[in-house]
Amino acid sequence: MRFLTTISINLIVFLAAGCSSYYHVNQSKAPYGNLNALLTDSNHFHILHYSGSAWNLRDGVILNDTIYGWLAGLPVNRRSYRTTNTKHKNRYRPNMDNHIFDEVHLYTNKIFDEKDVDDLKLPIQSIQYVERYERDKEIYLVLLGVNILLTILLLL
Repeated sequence: MRFLTTISINLIVFLAAGCSSYYHVNQSKAPYGNLNALLTDSNHFHILHYSGSAWNLRDGVILNDTIYGWLAGLPVNRRSYRTTNTKHKNRYRPNMDNHIFDEVHLYTNKIFDEKDVDDLKLPIQSIQYVERYERDKEIYLVLLGVNILLTILLLL
């Protein structure tokens, strides 16, 4: 009996630790009430997406329904959006990918060229949607509940 209890507890701990490594995409569409706060918060890394490409939006601020800032290339470790699935749960590596939770993704449909990167002026209406990645607590709780139930059944 003690053996089954030990295995059950280990199973719970193992699965609980693994389940905490999932995230989901929180997508919002216009109007963006807190977008200016997100853009001016230095704790966020802002990524502007257009037509399959992405840049780091720096010094972003909204004035008169226009986003001002400048664009820089993305570091390699900030390209996890390429494998993110907006409809399903996504897994991340806690020791390497925790930075995804400070990213703010802005998707635009406005055409701009290379001369715009140093002096970006983007109408707020051209932002199609904004994405933030959040830890998925729901899957963690469900699997933890299943493991607790299995432990109880094993102990009976």
